[in-house]
Amino acid sequence: MSGILVDADCKTGNAAEKCEITNATKNFGFQVGDGKYFKLDAGSNAKVLTALQASETKTGAIRAAVSGTVEGDTLKVNTVEIERRR
Repeated sequence: MSGILVDADCKTGNAAEKCEITNATKNFGFQVGDGKYFKLDAGSNAKVLTALQASETKTGAIRAAVSGTVEGDTLKVNTVEIERRR
């Protein structure tokens, strides 16, 4: 699925905020086009962090494509691909 990576700690405090990724972000969430928001588990956070470190885009509104499984409101990511900014 495609969507935007967000700062999960920010989202926990205010669900209406954009919560863009910063250099300090350690816990990630994923928001899809219809506004549905998923928290990521610890293993998924590590995968996203690795993908961001390898990407030229490291902060801001980061679009990504992920595959994985949804359990309740948590997304367990198998793969993550950061989309290049245009």
